[in-house]
Amino acid sequence: MIGVRNGLEMDWISKAKGFGILGVVAVHTVLRFTVSEYLTSVACAGRYCVQLFFVISAYLTFISLERNKEPLDLKSYLMYFGHKLVRLIPVLYTAVLWHIISYSVLHGGVSEINTAIWKDAFFAVTFLNGFSVLHINPWLNWYIGDLVIYYAIAPFLFHWIDTFKKSVWFFIVTMVFAWLSNIVISLLNFDAGAYFYFWLPNQLPVLAIGTMLYHFQKSSFVAIKNSILTLLFVISSCLLLSLSFFTTPMEIHVRYGLFLLVFVYTLFNYSGRMFNWLKILGNYSYGIYLYHWCLLSIFDSFMNRNGISRSSIIIFICYYVLLVLISLLIAKLANMVFEKPFFGFTKRVFGI
Repeated sequence: MIGVRNGLEMDWISKAKGFGILGVVAVHTVLRFTVSEYLTSVACAGRYCVQLFFVISAYLTFISLERNKEPLDLKSYLMYFGHKLVRLIPVLYTAVLWHIISYSVLHGGVSEINTAIWKDAFFAVTFLNGFSVLHINPWLNWYIGDLVIYYAIAPFLFHWIDTFKKSVWFFIVTMVFAWLSNIVISLLNFDAGAYFYFWLPNQLPVLAIGTMLYHFQKSSFVAIKNSILTLLFVISSCLLLSLSFFTTPMEIHVRYGLFLLVFVYTLFNYSGRMFNWLKILGNYSYGIYLYHWCLLSIFDSFMNRNGISRSSIIIFICYYVLLVLISLLIAKLANMVFEKPFFGFTKRVFGI
């Protein structure tokens, strides 16, 4: 068995998360600038890094389920699911509160907050946006809402999908399901909005890639050759087919999810210490992911008040670097002030 649990061999995960968060911040930064077309296109490619987080989350979920040797009964399921939710709440809730306070300051008080904002807040803190097409994107929470639903079904998937072959079939089934859901929505003439491709049916194939990675790494030495050939066949087929007729946002995001997985797995698995600095970002990527969006309005307000140019590459780079570093600092502080005490409390009181 490939040693997926060895600390050194798991380093690539933290590096991949660090790489992914740099891409996510890059796209949100460049949309506020009018820099060169080449730089804009490179930075905008960062939007596909969200797919990398889907893959990694599914992969790590299966690893955590493997470590839990308890039988799947109601008590163990609730403990597992409660633990997963607890890990998400402190950063998410503080980010939502930050958004509400910022909006009220900019618009003249809490009484001026409109109904849409309260709806977004409700869907964000309850994770119901994962089921909603209209509220799929309350302040960058589309990834988290989908992930919570995946957490809910993952223990059952873990028991059903127990071989690499089954994980490949699961990927194929999720692709078909995603296509059919898109056809139904299209036939209903439903205006799903720009973020429809983050709706759970469209992201299930990307999550399925994470299960394939888990079983690929779990393969024995005797079977590894067939596993590699099967994985390469799936990847190459999707990449080649996507060039001709896989053109919907869902299909493009699945394609990039596969591509980025292969890219970061190959690059960071054999990079030694070269990219160790990315692990710092990767370890706090969840906080950076949510808090950087909160900082954008502050950065933009400062630039507008001081008449700072939005066409300078130097200013763009400074904006980007500062956004990453300050988000990282806030994420580290939140970990000490909110997350660790909250985790300790839930552990003592609820055992999760």
